[in-house]
Amino acid sequence: MMRSKRVYKCELNGKYWVDDSLTWSLEKDMVIGNTATTTFSLYQELREPISTRDLIFDDKILICRENKAPDFIWRDDSLIKRLCTLSTDVSYISHERFERKISPRGVHYYIVSYKVRMTLLNES
Repeated sequence: MMRSKRVYKCELNGKYWVDDSLTWSLEKDMVIGNTATTTFSLYQELREPISTRDLIFDDKILICRENKAPDFIWRDDSLIKRLCTLSTDVSYISHERFERKISPRGVHYYIVSYKVRMTLLNES
């Protein structure tokens, strides 16, 4: 296991993270009726100064057709396919609405929290 490439400590918030962890919102064979809506609560940590381009986020929506989806991409990346990429533009929101933080090393940064809602339609 190449631990150093998968586990790291964030220099801004001091938390440990594991690369390529996955959160699944809908399960295979789940009965969803004509529509299913799921909401993703996401966030980004951005160092000051923030540019307009920094406030456009691209999040990949992935699918897995197996009965048991992996919890990390690197367990078996052949099972995972990209369905689409959701782009979220929060550049029109005033920076005062973002949570401002200072890291243990004195670096100023913002936490930008946002929600993305996705609706799947069954058009049979």
